[in-house]
Amino acid sequence: MIKKPFSVIKNLIQAKTFFKKLPWVLGRRAFFVIIVFSFLSALFGIFLFYVYVVGPSSKEPEVFESPVRFRQDLYYKILNQWEIDSQKESDASKIERLNPFNKN
Repeated sequence: MIKKPFSVIKNLIQAKTFFKKLPWVLGRRAFFVIIVFSFLSALFGIFLFYVYVVGPSSKEPEVFESPVRFRQDLYYKILNQWEIDSQKESDASKIERLNPFNKN
């Protein structure tokens, strides 16, 4: 059944008035709201503690079937690139640049 357009507009107006009154209602019951939010934050903290501390410690660690292999060729490529970069940096520090703030 299709709702009439006027009923949709009426529902939007009711929602708007509800959200306008919401801060006043929460302000009148401030102590209760603080207690509820404190309880919810404690539950959220307990949930996070369980997920990230208790959960992983209770699981068995994964065992790899094949041993990890050290790739020397890749290591030497990276080491060579680091040496090239450090050489470029040392060459760049030797260049004498003009000071734009001097009057000379």
